[in-house]
Amino acid sequence: MAKSTKSLNSDIGRGAPNAGVWGLAPALAAICHRLRPGEITARGWLRAQLELSLRGLGGHLGEIEPDQMEKPYVSRDFDPANGARGLVAWCAEMGAEFPLGQATMAYALGEKTLLAKTEWRVRAAMALQEPDGYLGAYRPCDDRQEDFNGWGSHIFYRLMLLEYARTGDKAILDAVHRGLLWFAEKWAGDRKTDYAGPTILIPAAEVFRLTGDARLRAFCEDYAAWLDQPGRQNGATLATFPLETHAYHVAGLAARLQVPVALADGLDRPDWLAAALKMLYSWRDGLGWQCSYTPCADGEWTAAPSCVGESEYCDHVYCLELFQRLAALTGDPAWADAIERIVFNAAQGARAKDERTIGYMTSPNQWYATLRSSLHGPEPFYGAYAPNMNAACCPANSIRLYPLYILGAVMREGDNLRVSNYGPMAVKTEINGAKVELDIDTEYPFDGRVTLRVRANGWCGALRLRRPAWASGVTVTRNGEIVAVISNRDDAIITISGPWGAEETIEVAFAWKPVVKAVRDRDFPTDTPLKIVEWGALVFSQPIEERWTPVPRPAPTWGEDHSPPQPAEWPWFDVEPVREPEPLALPNDLDSAIIRVERAADGNPLHPWQKPPVRLVVPMVRAEAAYPPESRGGPHTPVPAAGVVAPNPGAKPQDVALVPFGATTLRTTCFPTAK
Repeated sequence: MAKSTKSLNSDIGRGAPNAGVWGLAPALAAICHRLRPGEITARGWLRAQLELSLRGLGGHLGEIEPDQMEKPYVSRDFDPANGARGLVAWCAEMGAEFPLGQATMAYALGEKTLLAKTEWRVRAAMALQEPDGYLGAYRPCDDRQEDFNGWGSHIFYRLMLLEYARTGDKAILDAVHRGLLWFAEKWAGDRKTDYAGPTILIPAAEVFRLTGDARLRAFCEDYAAWLDQPGRQNGATLATFPLETHAYHVAGLAARLQVPVALADGLDRPDWLAAALKMLYSWRDGLGWQCSYTPCADGEWTAAPSCVGESEYCDHVYCLELFQRLAALTGDPAWADAIERIVFNAAQGARAKDERTIGYMTSPNQWYATLRSSLHGPEPFYGAYAPNMNAACCPANSIRLYPLYILGAVMREGDNLRVSNYGPMAVKTEINGAKVELDIDTEYPFDGRVTLRVRANGWCGALRLRRPAWASGVTVTRNGEIVAVISNRDDAIITISGPWGAEETIEVAFAWKPVVKAVRDRDFPTDTPLKIVEWGALVFSQPIEERWTPVPRPAPTWGEDHSPPQPAEWPWFDVEPVREPEPLALPNDLDSAIIRVERAADGNPLHPWQKPPVRLVVPMVRAEAAYPPESRGGPHTPVPAAGVVAPNPGAKPQDVALVPFGATTLRTTCFPTAK
């Protein structure tokens, strides 16, 4: 049987950016634009997922950590000692991330109570705006030149700008505008910061585009020039970022890379976009990505990929945001590929399936998730599944994952609509006076069939459908008649032209096959790599039977903990294997064509991560040599002994059912091969 392997990292962010960008066109305009908040809402399994979140962390994290999540921007009466090590900075960060998460969830659900709460938060923050324009979480007694003042404020300003886009209320835009002018004045000259604070340029560039205020453009350009001076932390475009272990905080790097992208968009600077892309590609191709399509972040800092290397939850969300900005600005469908892969694999695989806890630090191979299991995290207990941590940025950010995915899935492209990412959703918008409604019904990514019902009488634009990189073929019908059969992998966008009738039905059938891929891993040479199995957007894993045990919230090792008592109904959990998994290896000559795709009889289409509707049946062999006794027994997940191992004497291939990575907590994903 012939081998069927492909390189993993070359597929992430695959595809050349827009030719005008690479050619540094004299003016840069976004190819696609987001619809207004509320014009895209969830249906089907995506809606069920958000409703789980509403009953879990999405609806209740503020009750667990009110001083971090609820008070900083709306009342400023928070106590930073309560779970934030006494840091105003963390309160400013999480006090913005949690409301932003609830706002995006409100938009994606159309949930009236949450919408009202979002509007109240914005009004309460505006009521605290000071005469000199300051709008933020830092109190007069706090150091407003601190780096995280800019970082936290930029997140809350983004929430306010979303509300402005939804409501059209110019008072909201004016408040953000004044707040940005405060930074332009008070952070002038050398009174700037060079770590997270530069993210204040993201809303500054957007508000400049909306208002044309030359003072904001000057602020952006002055700040960028200041960052590029010798001695600053990696410059404005991070062109001097050292591609090495522990060089930069990973979530911070993904957030900071949004700065040159936002400036390129707001200030018509294609050279900045080219610089950001060069940096991102260098990161991806240099250190490399995890097999779960997210950066490795040992100790939260940059690291080469590893089957037991850890990623922080914030990494997934800030990478998602970065990819969405690039998808809109360049029009390159490869960024939408990257979005689906990170959301449905790394990010989903770090969430408890009831949406009440997350893993702060998680890894591709994960046999233990306990108070003692984190090998690389800031504390050993960062491997446990918890509703909150110190700091609780990751739980706050986790709320935004699916709402972000939904809000960026369908975009305006001139007079056209581009379906960039797939899932069950509803779109209601207006294009050139024509009302356009689009209902998308699908079990994607668990099925390749997508039905789009279009109600847009009088709309003359086109429906532009992304063809995923992994789709080996596409068939499209319009009102029952075949309009396209595509097998050319280079055709990344399928265009269905108008004009449109009162109601039309588009059926799309994507075809994809199981694939075995070699993965980069710092512990294994390239000639004997570990391998993974994929099908479409999904990475598949060997699931491990789990035992969830409530455990007390631990005291940190860094000093006294002033956190409020952990609510009894929101415990932390040790997740341990009922028994350690069977040590398996992929046959060295495995032909991916013999891997079977099966629909699971007990699959639940509405809760596919709890009961996945699809599985892969893969021939594997037992290989005790992959995990010799001295490497087993916890509390850390063992690294395979080698990339190529001897099978057990007399072992024959056996059918093993693998499930989507996102449906697991404990798992083996990267396998050695058997001689």
